[in-house]
Amino acid sequence: MGEQSVNRFSDPVEKRVFTKHLLDDIKALEIMLQESLFEKGIHRIGAEQELVLVNSNWKPSLMGVEILNKIKDEHYTTEIAKFNLEINLDPQEFTKDCFSKMERQLNRLLIKGRKAAHKFDTKFLLTGILPSIRKEDLIFDNMTPNPRYEILRPNLNNNDLQR
Repeated sequence: MGEQSVNRFSDPVEKRVFTKHLLDDIKALEIMLQESLFEKGIHRIGAEQELVLVNSNWKPSLMGVEILNKIKDEHYTTEIAKFNLEINLDPQEFTKDCFSKMERQLNRLLIKGRKAAHKFDTKFLLTGILPSIRKEDLIFDNMTPNPRYEILRPNLNNNDLQR
């Protein structure tokens, strides 16, 4: 969920234009707050579930993009590492059965995702960070190939990076 397009600033003018747009957005938010333009009389909650993908040896499985393509569900999205995914649940009205609704939706989505992951000899762990993660797992080559994350790479030549 959210906007996936990102740009690296190549000159100071672009950066100033971006900063102006950002400040305009903040000003719009201030106006919305002052004029009470947000939904009233109803409370909603939402949730996301982080997933770590592991292989049969409980090591990170780098099959996130392939699994996501197999799942084909907008509730699933990438995370920064190829061995992470995220499930975004639908917002629910905050009523007596909202948590049950969220649990049912999460379970349905997990069944769908686990079926797809099984085809890649991969399992889901419902955690944000794999407790047994190793330093050698945290390399740029294991980053999800998405411009949103690619922009986090330092501006170094490949010779400058030890992969």
